[in-house]
Amino acid sequence: MAEGADLRTGAAWMDGRVMPLSEARLPVNDWGLIHSDITYDVVPVWDGGFFRLDDYLDRFGRSMASLRMDTGMSAADIRAALTAIVTASGLRAAYVAMVASRGVPLIPGTRDPRDCGNHFYAWCVPYIHIMRPELPPENRTAWIAKNVTRIPTASIDPRVKNYHWGDFTAGLFEAKDRGYETVILLDESGQVTEGPGFNVFAVRGNRLITPEHGMLEGISRRTVLEMAAELGLTTDIRPLPLAEFMESDEIFISSSGGGVIALTRVDDRIFGNGAAGPSTIAATKRLNGRHKVLFGDIDGTFPNHHPNPVDPETLAILCDAVAGAGADLGIGFDGDGDRIGIVDAKGRQVPGDFLTAFLAQDILERSPGAPVILDVKSSDMAMDLITQAGGDAQIWKTGHSHMKTRMAALTAPLAGEMSG
Repeated sequence: MAEGADLRTGAAWMDGRVMPLSEARLPVNDWGLIHSDITYDVVPVWDGGFFRLDDYLDRFGRSMASLRMDTGMSAADIRAALTAIVTASGLRAAYVAMVASRGVPLIPGTRDPRDCGNHFYAWCVPYIHIMRPELPPENRTAWIAKNVTRIPTASIDPRVKNYHWGDFTAGLFEAKDRGYETVILLDESGQVTEGPGFNVFAVRGNRLITPEHGMLEGISRRTVLEMAAELGLTTDIRPLPLAEFMESDEIFISSSGGGVIALTRVDDRIFGNGAAGPSTIAATKRLNGRHKVLFGDIDGTFPNHHPNPVDPETLAILCDAVAGAGADLGIGFDGDGDRIGIVDAKGRQVPGDFLTAFLAQDILERSPGAPVILDVKSSDMAMDLITQAGGDAQIWKTGHSHMKTRMAALTAPLAGEMSG
C-alpha cells in the first residue's frame, strides 16, 4: 500500500495487499466478469465492530462450496483480510464485501470451469443504506414488479449470493419509472420472494410471515426471526401469496444495508399509522358538526395502536375518545384507510356486516334489487336486513381483492367484510 494513501472512501484487499479501492483491478477475461461466475457476501460494520461475522463467513463458505470454488483462503484468512481493510480505512460504519471469482482460465481457450484459477478479494466502503435514512416515511415505498419475475431457483440458487441481477435491475427500472423507491419480485407462481438486497416480512396480528423460497436466507432476516421468537411472536416461514401479502397489517424489509425498514406503501396499498389522517382531516373540514381526528400523522412504526381497526385495544382507545367528547359515533381506520371499525355513542362496536346492511338501506332506495355482497363470516341477520330492504344479499370469499372481483362481476354497488 502506498504510504499515506487515504482509504476513508474505500479500501481493497487483493493478492495479500491492502490498497485504495480505486487501484483494485481484475483481468478483463476473468470468468467472474464475463460469465458472472462469482459469489460474494457482505458483512456490515457498525460502531467499529462486525455484525455476526461468523455467520457471514459460514454462508460465504457454503456459497463457495456450492459453486465448487477453492480460493486457498481459510475462514481465518478471510477474517484477517476483512479486518485489515476495515482497520486501514478507519471506517466505523462500513459495507464490507468478500468475493470469490472463478478467475482466469489457466489453459488458454479452455471451456472447462475446472481449469480456472479461483481467487479471493475483498473491499470496503462507507456504510450503504438500501433506503436513505433521511427518506421521509411516506417515501419508503415498493412496487410489485409486473413485467419480470425472480430467476427460477432451479436455474440460480438464491441461497448462493450472486451478481445475477438482471431480474432485479429490470424490476428497479419498472419501480423507479413509477416513482417507487424499490421493487419486490414474485416467482412464476405469484409468490412473494425478495427485493434487491433485502428480505421481506408481512405482519398479521401477532404473526410474522416471511417467504421460504426464491430468496437469500439473510443474516438480518435470521436476526429478525430470533428477535420475534424472544418477543413471543409466532413466525411462519412458508410460501407467501401476493393476495395474502397485500392484506397484511404491516410490511417491512430486513437488510445488512439498513437493518429493519418499515414500508409505508406497496403498489397503491398504504401501510402505516395515520395513513388516512390527511384525507380524513380534509374530509371532516367539509362536514357539518364537530369532528376530532386522532393520530393523524403518518408513522410506519404504529406508535399509538395496532393498525387493525377492530382490535380490542384499538376500539378501547376509540370508545374512550367518544365518551370523553360526548360524540355520537367513532370511526377507526386501519393503516391504509380501507378498513374501518365503528363504535356508537354507548361504546358498542357495530359489526361490519350490520354496517353493510345499514349502508345498503340508502343504496337500495335508489337501486332496488341490486346485489349487496357480504363475506363468509357475516350473520344471517345481516343477510335478512338486506333482503328486507329489497336487496339481493350474496355471500362471497373474505379478502378485499376477492370482494372487488365479485363486485365487478355482479356490478354490485356495495360490499362489506366482517374483517373490518
